[in-house]
Amino acid sequence: MKPSFLSGEIFGLAGVAYAQPEMAPQAHEIAQELGLSRVLGADAIEEPGQDWALWLVVEPQRLLLRPMGSKAPGPVTLDFLQKDRLYRFQNAQHERKQPLGKAIGISKGTPRVLDATAGLGGDTQMFLAWGCQVTAIERSPVLVALWKKALSQVQGHPVLQKPFEGLEFRATDAIEHLASAPNPFDVVYLDPMYPQRKRASVAVKKEMQVFRHLVGNDEDASELLALGLKHARQRVVVKRPKHAPVLGDREPNFQVKGTVVRFDVYLSG
Repeated sequence: MKPSFLSGEIFGLAGVAYAQPEMAPQAHEIAQELGLSRVLGADAIEEPGQDWALWLVVEPQRLLLRPMGSKAPGPVTLDFLQKDRLYRFQNAQHERKQPLGKAIGISKGTPRVLDATAGLGGDTQMFLAWGCQVTAIERSPVLVALWKKALSQVQGHPVLQKPFEGLEFRATDAIEHLASAPNPFDVVYLDPMYPQRKRASVAVKKEMQVFRHLVGNDEDASELLALGLKHARQRVVVKRPKHAPVLGDREPNFQVKGTVVRFDVYLSG
């Protein structure tokens, strides 16, 4: 079953807030696009009590996913200009030798990559740093809003603008895109939200907590893997928690393991 993002509260997104009064029109515009009725000033958001609620906050240079509540994780944003991201980007040659670079086969050249589950774009940004042509897919309207804002900040940037010209961002469903894609990709890359374990670790990253609250599980990830294997010229790479089961029924050809995650690599043909 594919997730639906069109019901009243989009998987717990309570509304849109604005950090400064002059941002109110933009907040109302985004709320209308998302089908949400609640728009408040950020200082007017009330704590929800024992549970936590998720707000999309319009700030001058970014959009912020801000959980509110006593048990809420920290805020999450998408910012390609973030200091840590720029450092990794500018040290891309070192990153080529890390598990992600090994998994997608960057030593063999600069493959054309379909990032089918773009999320917050961290891996997409590394693909671009390596000179890859990348099509990034995101189907959550909330994350799409974050992408659009973040991409607008890249324009004119002395380091990022040129590499980001190799990016095609699409707000769509990856299965539908793959089924109709006119040209095959060298690599199809998947980083799906995996089903929550019964005894989830308290150390789960805040991004994953917010993502699960926002979009639930990717119930069609196995279907996406199967379709990717039909379209990828070289390989499909699936990012998984280090000790999670493989996605679907087929065993990968090999795995590249990191400290907390691994990459399952399925070779085409």
